[in-house]
Amino acid sequence: MNPESARRDTGFLVDCLEFPDSAVRESAKENLEKVIGKSIALDAVNIDAGEAVIDDLRKSLASPGVGPTTAPANK
Repeated sequence: MNPESARRDTGFLVDCLEFPDSAVRESAKENLEKVIGKSIALDAVNIDAGEAVIDDLRKSLASPGVGPTTAPANK
């Protein structure tokens, strides 16, 4: 995956919200907010406090019709 497509991949960005480096988490949060078009209530510095938010994001982005990660697979 190239860096530009990674910045738009919601699954990748949500995974990055759990990365140990706070700079990576902050960048992922900013890019994810741009992609989904709304603010995320998550403190990118304190990842432990955001586990529920991240779980909710994964569930909502996995819903049909939400974001690029829900595109049908080519068969």
